Amino acid sequence: MSNEDEAFQRTDDGDLKAPTLIATDYLEIAVLAVVLCIGVPLNAVVLYKLLKQYSIGKTLNRVKQDDTRIGFLMLKIHLTIVDLIFIILYCPSKLVWLVCYVWPFGAFLCKAVQYSWMFAHHSMSFAIVSIAIDRAKTVHDLMAMRERGRVMAPNSKINCIKRMIVLTYLGAAALSLPQWLAWTTADLGSWSQCTTIWHQQRAKDFLSGHEYRYFFYWEQIYTIVHLTTMFWGPFVILFLSYACITLSLFLYSMKSTNESATAAELHRIDADDKLVKSISNNISLQPRAFELIISSKRLTSLYNHCSLDFTAINFDFSLICNFCWRIEF
Repeated sequence: MSNEDEAFQRTDDGDLKAPTLIATDYLEIAVLAVVLCIGVPLNAVVLYKLLKQYSIGKTLNRVKQDDTRIGFLMLKIHLTIVDLIFIILYCPSKLVWLVCYVWPFGAFLCKAVQYSWMFAHHSMSFAIVSIAIDRAKTVHDLMAMRERGRVMAPNSKINCIKRMIVLTYLGAAALSLPQWLAWTTADLGSWSQCTTIWHQQRAKDFLSGHEYRYFFYWEQIYTIVHLTTMFWGPFVILFLSYACITLSLFLYSMKSTNESATAAELHRIDADDKLVKSISNNISLQPRAFELIISSKRLTSLYNHCSLDFTAINFDFSLICNFCWRIEF
């Protein structure tokens, strides 16, 4: 059996056979419906609470903890908004497509939906990368402050986070633009489907009786770029960020005996705040610098507990969705 016979099937009239739902499609419909019904209200509630905390924090304007605390809230708000965008853009349109299983909505909506899906996936990946970069920058600033006594300029952390948030959306919007060129609709007699221009050409060749002998270089480039920008690129940055954090903390722990004792106490600061207060008088840093270390250590600990598992889940889901974006005749 040839490749085109495996991919396409004819009806008695000679047209391509329309696809039908299979068991896994029903399962996907159920999962997407649950995610849509539960994920939207839960994320909306979380977003409301985070925005309220952010507003209160800005009003109180805590001098010594403001940058770290507000920056952490901004990143959590950003991640929650991106999560909402992902659910709202992906789940409803995917549900409609699965229920219809063909695409009667025209080429423009086909391109628009594929663009919105790619934008949502890129935004999610870049939001997680932003957290990793901020985490690495926090550790780097702590090391620089300890080694050279250099304290970050006021609002520098907040400005950096704002720039990363803006770049997240701009990068996702720009890198999703190829979807407008790569996707179209294939009119196949009594039905049509939203598919890539390369799969459309394969279908035309099959209907006209031409032998399938094309190798679409641009399709391979499109796939490689797509996987690199959405998955492998962010994954490498995430890995390097954690590697830098691990290396920095390892080098910090290898200092002299007197300093290593202090470092060990600081590493356990998120487990016992009272212990921090008992050793604070022995730290040879200014009070402002010491409190920055405390807040940053708490921030890093919270990131480790709250976002690492979610990062892995999101990347796995994004990769699965990427390979599932195909036409089935």
